[in-house]
Amino acid sequence: MKIGLLTLPFNNNYGGLLQCYALQTFLKEQGHEVYVIKHNFYIKKNLKTKIKNFLKIILGKASKNASMEAFEKTFFQETHFIKSPQEFCSLKKYNFDALIVGSDQVWRFEYTKNNFAEYFLNFAKEWHIKRFAFAASFGIDSWTINCKETQELKHLIKLFNKVSVREISGIKLCKEYLNSEAIQLLDPTFLTLEENYRSLYSHSNSNSKTLAIYLLDISQEKLDAVNNISHQMNLSPTFIGKNPNNGIYQKVEDWLKGIDTSSLVITDSFHGVVFSIIFNKPFILLINENRGATRFSSLFQTFNFDKVYSCSMPFSTDYINLIDRNLYKQVIENNKKLSIDFLL
Repeated sequence: MKIGLLTLPFNNNYGGLLQCYALQTFLKEQGHEVYVIKHNFYIKKNLKTKIKNFLKIILGKASKNASMEAFEKTFFQETHFIKSPQEFCSLKKYNFDALIVGSDQVWRFEYTKNNFAEYFLNFAKEWHIKRFAFAASFGIDSWTINCKETQELKHLIKLFNKVSVREISGIKLCKEYLNSEAIQLLDPTFLTLEENYRSLYSHSNSNSKTLAIYLLDISQEKLDAVNNISHQMNLSPTFIGKNPNNGIYQKVEDWLKGIDTSSLVITDSFHGVVFSIIFNKPFILLINENRGATRFSSLFQTFNFDKVYSCSMPFSTDYINLIDRNLYKQVIENNKKLSIDFLL
């Protein structure tokens, strides 16, 4: 099939890029031709935000995302750039056999604002194609849009051939609010094994004494906790991802390598946990409620983790999560079979 893949704009998001990379790779392995739908919408900003962003540019503190753009250009076959919801209709010229929406928090209404219906493929209502939701995530376990909007989504989801969600709670949300049956599939990053990710960079088997730190929301409390843990564990702390000093982002390949070559990972990120699991790295999770704690609950339930660390608590090694490799292999094998069957 010729497939159009719709996910959230990447916006300097390592997890967002890599879940798309993994899903595209998986689909190609199944013999499909895949186009990633390249899009981003202009969101109106208030005067305060505009001034703040302008000052960042003047002071040289604006985030740099050149390395992520390079990864995107290298590994993705993309459509033309969709700049507004109205332009989605122009995708019809590609003559797709199917559209896939997912993964990541494509159904997190707080993130998609007034454009959430596009992630239910409203622009393709009249197209004679297959429609799939692949491990789509609501991010939270509550419903946050009104009755009128919900009715619109009910009609749209009826057009889908199959629906899968990333979190167990998403099955209930689909049933209760959209009258739709759904199954759970894991985040697509689990469809590609660690060897395939390692092929993206020069891999060394050396066991470094490094504490990899990947934090989306940095606070002094978290930094104090990191310093304490690194001292207690006798590990050298290394920030991966965005450099907190200059705002420059690492290459995606270096971010992966940073996790892979570490002895321990501290993260508040969903995909920070995911890649700790993939690379079989012990990790400490600093839970981040605002970004969607439900995602962690479902992931922990799947892989039988139960340890979450709060910076306000004294640290002990009891808060370190260890990966059960036998369970991991069993879960991954079953998920891949389900994913292949899902797209038949």
